[in-house]
Amino acid sequence: MLWSNSLIVSESDARMLTQAHNAIYFDWGPDSNRYITSIRSKPPAMTPEELFGKGLPASPKADERANA
Repeated sequence: MLWSNSLIVSESDARMLTQAHNAIYFDWGPDSNRYITSIRSKPPAMTPEELFGKGLPASPKADERANA
């Protein structure tokens, strides 16, 4: 092992981590000479239907080929 560091998670941050899609990040704060924590939330991944829509109309080019 070349390096290790112990990081502290506060009780309030720990509670936030129990919620789905939350993550904790440790960013170095050079002015304070310590790691600063931040909780970030990532929305759940979209399903293909949500991303591309349902029942999108066919493109006009596809209609022309089908009628030819």
